[in-house]
Amino acid sequence: MKPRIYVFVLAIGLLFSCNQNHWSVNNFDDKILFIENDPQLYLSRVDTTQLHQIRNGKEATDFILSALTLNYMNNDCYPPKEQLQKSIRIFKAEGLVQQQLEAQYLLAGVYRKEKDLPHEVHVIEEAGKATQSAVMACSTRYRPLSFFKRTGTACSARSL
Repeated sequence: MKPRIYVFVLAIGLLFSCNQNHWSVNNFDDKILFIENDPQLYLSRVDTTQLHQIRNGKEATDFILSALTLNYMNNDCYPPKEQLQKSIRIFKAEGLVQQQLEAQYLLAGVYRKEKDLPHEVHVIEEAGKATQSAVMACSTRYRPLSFFKRTGTACSARSL
């Protein structure tokens, strides 16, 4: 009987270890906090030689984190506009809103540095739309407790 329990526990552990989406979001938040506290230490821990190759969300996220770190250390340091635009497209496709907003912040800075006000305003408006979309998605998935009291439903907010 004990070997079956061990196999069951191992199977459950493997099942939950495959779901990395939640952990990647928290990991991004932790890295941002780390960058804000010690940007030089963050740069010393990452490989900045491969930043020009952006093919997926992980590489785009690594690129944005390094670019944010360099910008945090030197406000006039911005990455190439084309790489930022490619990263934003990847983030939109993968639904990584926070990374998208960070990239749009940097892209707006690039346009500000180029004194291109119409493009800067456009990027800021797009960031506002992305934020509104994320808030609307959360508000339709999660209902306030008063909704359940008013309707008398016993289901959880996640099931809506």
